Amino acid sequence: MDGEGGYGLRYVNKAYISRRNVQFIADIGAYPAIEPKSTSSINSRSHWAYGQLMREYRADPEEWKRVHRYGTRSPVETVFGMMKLRYGGGLSSRGWMERRRELLIKVVLHNIERLNYLESAQR
Repeated sequence: MDGEGGYGLRYVNKAYISRRNVQFIADIGAYPAIEPKSTSSINSRSHWAYGQLMREYRADPEEWKRVHRYGTRSPVETVFGMMKLRYGGGLSSRGWMERRRELLIKVVLHNIERLNYLESAQR
């Protein structure tokens, strides 16, 4: 099970490393790219995915980070940050449908602005 083998990658903060979490991520078909803490035990206690992750990481931590692009910001996080800066971090509507509509409008506006920016850059 590697990052290139058709499995999706799920990046999580070190705080979420546990045998159970690593096994759950592997069970749903994703690679559990969670960097182990320095105090993490290598003992898998019947959680095969945790043991495999620990062996891969301990063999060469820097290579593991490079292969799995650990620590790089997700493009989705960048887009969310841009939208929060431009339109604010919260929604002003109170009802569920209205909040959904407001969020959709913000997404459409963001996409229009990005398309306009890309067209302007080509001129």
